[in-house]
Amino acid sequence: MQIDFVRGEGLAAGGIPSVERAREAGLRLTAIRTREIARTRLRALVIVLGSYLALATVMTWPLVARLGTAAPGVGEDTPLFLWNVWWIREAIAHAAGPLYWTDQLFYPSGTSLALHGLTALPGVLTLPVNVLASPVAALGSIVLLNCVLNAACAYRLVHRLTGDASASWIAGLMFAYSPWALGELQNHYNLYTLWPFVLFVDGLLRTLESPGRWGTLQLSIAIPLMIYTDLQFPVLAIIPAVVALFFCFRRRHDIDSWSIIRAGSIGLLIGGALSFPLLLPAVKDLAASPALSYVTRLGEQLFYSADITAFLQPHLLRTGGLPERFLEPSIHAPRRLASQFVQLGYMPMLLGFLGVLAGLGRRFSLPGRLGPGFWLGLFAFGILLTLGPILVVDGKLPKIGSWPGIPIPTGWLMAWIPIINVERVPTRHMVSVTLALAVFGGIAIAWLNSRWKTQWRKLSVVAIGMLLAFELLPAPLPLESYVPDPAFALLTEHGAVIDVPFSAQEGHTGVGIYANAIRAMGEQALHGRPIAGGYVSRAPESSLSSIVRDPFFRYLGGCEPEPPSVEVIRVALERTNARYVMLHRDWLLQGSVPKGCTDSPSIPEVEALLVQIGMGKLTETPTLAIYELR
Repeated sequence: MQIDFVRGEGLAAGGIPSVERAREAGLRLTAIRTREIARTRLRALVIVLGSYLALATVMTWPLVARLGTAAPGVGEDTPLFLWNVWWIREAIAHAAGPLYWTDQLFYPSGTSLALHGLTALPGVLTLPVNVLASPVAALGSIVLLNCVLNAACAYRLVHRLTGDASASWIAGLMFAYSPWALGELQNHYNLYTLWPFVLFVDGLLRTLESPGRWGTLQLSIAIPLMIYTDLQFPVLAIIPAVVALFFCFRRRHDIDSWSIIRAGSIGLLIGGALSFPLLLPAVKDLAASPALSYVTRLGEQLFYSADITAFLQPHLLRTGGLPERFLEPSIHAPRRLASQFVQLGYMPMLLGFLGVLAGLGRRFSLPGRLGPGFWLGLFAFGILLTLGPILVVDGKLPKIGSWPGIPIPTGWLMAWIPIINVERVPTRHMVSVTLALAVFGGIAIAWLNSRWKTQWRKLSVVAIGMLLAFELLPAPLPLESYVPDPAFALLTEHGAVIDVPFSAQEGHTGVGIYANAIRAMGEQALHGRPIAGGYVSRAPESSLSSIVRDPFFRYLGGCEPEPPSVEVIRVALERTNARYVMLHRDWLLQGSVPKGCTDSPSIPEVEALLVQIGMGKLTETPTLAIYELR
């Protein structure tokens, strides 16, 4: 039989199908293969996420057992993040107001939250837990979610570079549970949400190495994810962007500059447009906020810079838990937490060293034009930035002749460059250091896998993973209990709460002791009443103007030596619609206070004043007394 192959008519001898039928068979085969690939990828995704969730349960134990009653964090800032998730629930689920504005602090005037570390992204992702359970349970869920996603995004990045699943899994473990990351978890939940930063770096590398729609799409998604997590992350992302551009454009003849500029610009524009609801009020608040002097920024960076000897010390959370000095209720505890959790870990350093040898020695090649040089440059530059403006060695400032210390040029430069100088804590550049170290660790495992025999490969990887987990495992993860005081059930009348010792602060200004403002916010998340005090990271000066000028609140905050008259106090209570005064006997009366202020008045002095103005005692416990306005 003669066949017209153009038209696809008829059958050839032996039953060979026509061209149309062959095309249909090819399409069916392609569809089957596509479904098989999708199922394989889905299976791999489930395995990776499931294994990292099991790992998170072990590494954060006993968090799962106490989910809903406790959360990680012995630093003073942890109650702040409990308040954050509570406010996100109130603003979204209960329509209490705009997400980035609240009247529940500094009541009734309220304050903007645009420059405050609200941690909106993880708070929104865990909103179902928040609504169905409690803010404390949501806070614990954020930890578990970040543990999984931090590791999974590092896995995805390293797998793209090495193609080795076991090496990528080890890299995810190294990054998500690095001593620095777990240290930030003790005080800053926003800075433990690292996976948007990893997505940004991966998208940036994709765009620079092979400009295309997928790299641009990832870049445009990662930028708003970082911004809605914390505005510090876009500032921290400038460093890997600068290093990547340097290594990319040093070989101009090998790149298509126009394609890179076009893809990067599109990603930035889309990402900026998606972030506009936060960027606009943030820019307005930044313009209305008082600017810090260059000397002040240098002082803060020195205060939060890393001690160079701390990089080589054992993991603080692994060596029997936190030292006693970290657990003391001191205003300096956050400084110690921020400046000392920079240990690299001995196993991560060993694997990173092997990865550098394998990468730079061309024993293991990476895809793309940047190669291992970018990661080594990012690691070195990140280490340099964490040291701050002056070198600190074993808690001391080495002197050279008449110089008070050894200056580090990059630290002085970072305090001067606009936008970058917003980041006042140099140790937060450890995010770049730990990511680069994890990548080199993945390269080392992939190189060893290529050399080991098949029968030894799995056993060796399991052994390395167990050694890593053993070194990085907290013993156990320190948790702080958050259980509502039964006395809170007596707050049945409408009105605000004044916590004593009183504190209301915005960044560097206000009245009272910082730690007490944070504690008041943590308790507000449990009793749900508006408070006259509180704290925000940064806000316009107008937010606190009525409080810092009020004689009654200045007295409660230790900024006036004598109490005002009864008439003045009653006016202040009426203006703030205050119904209850909580006297906390276990809060700090002494600590770091704003300039011009002294220690807070004693609890007996305040009690006598409350009785004088006609307030009655509602209830009393060994640590708490609640007075109500009759």
